[in-house]
Amino acid sequence: MTALGFGGGDMDSVTWKVLGHNPAGMVAVVAQIDDISFIEDLSHVVRFGYYWGTNSKEMPRKAQMTTWPSRQDGPAAYLTTTDSSWEVNLVNRYKIYENLQVGLELAYVRLNLDGDTWHGAEDSHFKDNYRVSCSF
Repeated sequence: MTALGFGGGDMDSVTWKVLGHNPAGMVAVVAQIDDISFIEDLSHVVRFGYYWGTNSKEMPRKAQMTTWPSRQDGPAAYLTTTDSSWEVNLVNRYKIYENLQVGLELAYVRLNLDGDTWHGAEDSHFKDNYRVSCSF
């Protein structure tokens, strides 16, 4: 769906995702403008996503969770009704030759966790996430 939040970027198939691999328990609105081109052989994709949780804000306390849930390959994306996130992606492709293309992908995800729910996890390393990828 997106380059860094859920994966699906041009240069990413199995790496760590900020919001996990499964969007269960959240709602999202994603807008994309595809195939923008001002110069021959150079194209762009701009994508913006906003996500908010649908899970109970009481569950982390009742389950005695002390940190935002994570797995070996990244977070599990447990967003409560008081949590949200937004993401912006810019994908650039330039066709150098008939069979050679260079791609530059920029992605940023801002995770807004509620301090009353997560008690300190909202300031964790998951808050600001970015990636720059280049491929040929």
